[in-house]
Amino acid sequence: MTKARKIVTILLVVCMLLGICSIGSWVITGNPPQLLSALFPAKSRTVLILGMDNGGLRSDVMMVAFINGRTGNVDIVSIPRDTKVRIGKLTSAHAIGGVEQTKETIEELLNIEIDNYVKFSFKTFNDVIDALGGVDYYVPQDMYHNDPTQDLLIDLEEGMQHLDGDKAQQLVRFRGYPMGDEQRIKVQQDFIKELVKQKANLGLIFRLPGLISKIGETVETDIPQSQWLGLGNVALKMDKNAISTYQMPGSAQYIGRVSYYLQDERETKELIEEILERQKARTKPVKEETDE
Repeated sequence: MTKARKIVTILLVVCMLLGICSIGSWVITGNPPQLLSALFPAKSRTVLILGMDNGGLRSDVMMVAFINGRTGNVDIVSIPRDTKVRIGKLTSAHAIGGVEQTKETIEELLNIEIDNYVKFSFKTFNDVIDALGGVDYYVPQDMYHNDPTQDLLIDLEEGMQHLDGDKAQQLVRFRGYPMGDEQRIKVQQDFIKELVKQKANLGLIFRLPGLISKIGETVETDIPQSQWLGLGNVALKMDKNAISTYQMPGSAQYIGRVSYYLQDERETKELIEEILERQKARTKPVKEETDE
């Protein structure tokens, strides 16, 4: 089965597009939205993000976003596809039991409850990046990989470039780094931050309304439409420093002839506790000082 390296930006991009287009509709029609606090509560929400392989059976990218609706801060934990779980490799969970099996497996890994999910296909990524007008990004090294069996040609030179959907896709699919998947995930996460820094603004509202239907064709989610605007508001609050990214602690090891990623349970517990505590602190209302 053909594999495609997915990017970890899709949730934020989709939410931003949905939110901005909702705001754009408001500006154009004059019909105001409901209060954002009613649409998207200011509590921390966890969203599972799944990037599917070309066949749509296995999840190739898995991450959990901890989103603070009040402040716009987002903590993202990437989970390697080869993580060893009870059913084998985590990437197989979707093939066995769909989104629900994947969700339950990741909830067990991280000891959390997941509120919602977003599942996307490869086509989504190209559509979104092209609709946003591309992204200026510094490619960290020369990248070349040719695999006709995957219909994959990566050919990028090191340096600052304007990446359209196809070139950005090459960037996030490339795996030939000296530090392996750890470095690949870092590049993807840096791309998220740069994307949000450049594109999360109201100047896009008149360009994007037509994209909503395209996104709907390639993205599956259980996030209610009534909360799209609130998620877009989260994206609009973001700056490059509002997103913190992590990889689930662990290490790559062989068991027999099979390569797995083995979770470090103690370090994972500490990471999740730190994220949840920080999200909780951000959500608390700030007391205003009054003059005696």
